[in-house]
Amino acid sequence: MELTGSVYLLALASTGIAFVAFSTIVIVVRTSMGGELSKSHLLVTRFYIELGFQVVAMSLLPLLFWVLAWPEHLIWRVSSLASGSVGAYWMLSAYHRQGAVASRPKSRFVRFNDLIGWSVVAYQLLNVIGVPIEPWIGPHAVATSWQLVLSGLMFLHSWDAFFRPSGQRTQKEASRNGKESVP
Repeated sequence: MELTGSVYLLALASTGIAFVAFSTIVIVVRTSMGGELSKSHLLVTRFYIELGFQVVAMSLLPLLFWVLAWPEHLIWRVSSLASGSVGAYWMLSAYHRQGAVASRPKSRFVRFNDLIGWSVVAYQLLNVIGVPIEPWIGPHAVATSWQLVLSGLMFLHSWDAFFRPSGQRTQKEASRNGKESVP
């Protein structure tokens, strides 16, 4: 007998590894094209890698507990507690790190993702205490999937900034500062 959802968790772990590798390649391409990495580039890159490794670790954690012959309800409680704790810590530390780099207020994109992230953490905590139903894979799979989706959304959201020549700003950035964009 195998752990419920183990194939899905292994697929998530594999996708997380691929995402970290791809993100790293993008950074190498950026620097090899002569582009500098600003503090915000480095922060976002770090976010990609951290989220990718969180996906891998949180996908493999329940499988480790299964190998150790833990009962399934305990696997999902402890896995949800670990993933919820890591997710909450990551979001709180991301606020601090982002505030140290960016002087402007959070965008709607960031606030919306924060809302989803905190909802996912709450969903996991309900799984830990077994409310409204017995602990199961659902909340843990949703949380781990959300981390992967979030890292992908962040990557797509910042794609333009990584491949724009150094010093050049987008039209949106220029209009925010009341200046015209550099061609």
